[in-house]
Amino acid sequence: MTPCSLCGANAISPDCMRCESRVELFSQLDAEEQRRCRVIDQARGLTKSHEPASQFVRRFRKLTNLGRPPRIGLVGCGKQKLRCRAPARELYTGILFRAALEYSGATFDETYVLSASYGLLDLDRMVMPYDKSIIKLTTAERITWGERIINSLIALFPTMNVNFHILAGTGYSVPVINAAEREGFLWTFEEPLKGLMLGQRLRWFKDAGA
Repeated sequence: MTPCSLCGANAISPDCMRCESRVELFSQLDAEEQRRCRVIDQARGLTKSHEPASQFVRRFRKLTNLGRPPRIGLVGCGKQKLRCRAPARELYTGILFRAALEYSGATFDETYVLSASYGLLDLDRMVMPYDKSIIKLTTAERITWGERIINSLIALFPTMNVNFHILAGTGYSVPVINAAEREGFLWTFEEPLKGLMLGQRLRWFKDAGA
């Protein structure tokens, strides 16, 4: 079931006139699919409330018209940051993050940041610097963090088959992939940096042209 072309809801929004015509179609979905639609809407309300519905619909259509699964880069955040509020694309100043961001921007259809503090970040989202590391989270906190990331991805890519490329270590990738598997999504995840140390990652990006 595609999102409402007026309000962008995947389920039924009681405040949208166009959603009234979608009630019968929504009622034909099984209980699990209805639940997922509501999860998508809930996640969008928490993470994408700044995105107008019309903008969401245009972006959704652009991705579905690619003729293939979207290829999305997920870049792990870095310890080195600016000391002031800045867009996510500028906040992290470390050489590894900059190389990953450049590579992802040149290679994939969209790029997002995996933040230990904020969760999934749009590159243009304004955020404050923070002192929180993914490796210092407890097992339970990592599970919760991974679920938070997946809920945000559900909101961004509803009903899509997506190919994600995680440009980060296993501290980031494992919670995300495990959460996706628990939800039963058929997304694919690539980990090109898996098993590589810092110097090897930098060399990988250099060889890749970043």
